[in-house]
Amino acid sequence: GSGQVVPQGGGAGGSERAGQSWIDVRQRRRRPQGLQGSVKWYRKAAEQGHADAQGRVGVHYYLGEGVLKDDVAAFVWFNLAAFNGAEDGPKARDSLAKEMTLAQIAEAKKLTKELLKKVEANKKKE
Repeated sequence: GSGQVVPQGGGAGGSERAGQSWIDVRQRRRRPQGLQGSVKWYRKAAEQGHADAQGRVGVHYYLGEGVLKDDVAAFVWFNLAAFNGAEDGPKARDSLAKEMTLAQIAEAKKLTKELLKKVEANKKKE
């Protein structure tokens, strides 16, 4: 990565449960054990429309922790987090977009629409 900062939550209405927040990628320590499981559970919550979980899945894709590094997937999850009201979603998405090609951004926007339909359908099931 370019050492860019992925936003940390915790502002007014931000998430501070158990000291968890989005991360500063320059300070992230690699923890290979358990990351795939972590992504699995965050993704389950993210697919139900939980904005903070969507942002965390985006962070995993951005860093390639527990999943293959994928800026398009990271953008998709940050974009969904922004759509669902995560305070840090727009900043994370826009920061990442500066590192992407126009073709990658176009693909990410297309995938966002597809995933949004899935998330909205999952919300209706609840």
